[in-house]
Amino acid sequence: MSENASEQSAAETTATDTAEAPAQDATDWKSEARKWEARAKENSAKVAELSPLAERLAEIEESSKTAEQKAAERAAALEESDREKGATISGLESKLLRYEVAAAKGLDLKAALRLQGSTKEELEADADDFAKSFIAGGVGEVPGAGSRGTTDVKTTPGLGTLTHAYETAGK
Repeated sequence: MSENASEQSAAETTATDTAEAPAQDATDWKSEARKWEARAKENSAKVAELSPLAERLAEIEESSKTAEQKAAERAAALEESDREKGATISGLESKLLRYEVAAAKGLDLKAALRLQGSTKEELEADADDFAKSFIAGGVGEVPGAGSRGTTDVKTTPGLGTLTHAYETAGK
C-alpha cells in the first residue's frame, strides 16, 4: 500500500508540474512584438541619421585620392569592359562560324546552333556527321520527304508520299 501511495504522490507531483509549466512558458507575445518593433524603428532612425554621413565620407575619400589612384581605377574599369566586350565578340564570331559551316554543308540554319566544335575543321566534321545521321541508306535518300514529281531524290515513305498516294488512289 505504501508503494501505491508513493506512486500516487509521484503522479500528483508530475501533474502539478505540467500544470505549472504552461503558466511559466506563457509569454506575452504582444509585448515581445512591440519591443522588437520599437528596436526596429530605433535602428531605422539611426540608419537615416547616418546615411548622409556615409555619403559625405565617400565624397571625402574620393577627393583625397591622387590622380594616379583615379587613373588606375579608370584603367581597371576599362579593362573589365574590354573583357566583357571581347567575350561578346568571341561568342558572336563562334556563332557566325557555325552558320557559315552549316550553310556550306547545306544544313538548315537552325541546325547550325547544334554543331559542336571550336575550330572550323571540327565544325565541318560535326556537320558532316550531322548530315549523315539524317540520310538513310546513302546519299540522296531522305527519309519521309515524300515525292511530288521529283525524280532526282529517292525517298522512303513519309507523310508526303502517303498524302500523294491517298490523293491519287481515289482518281
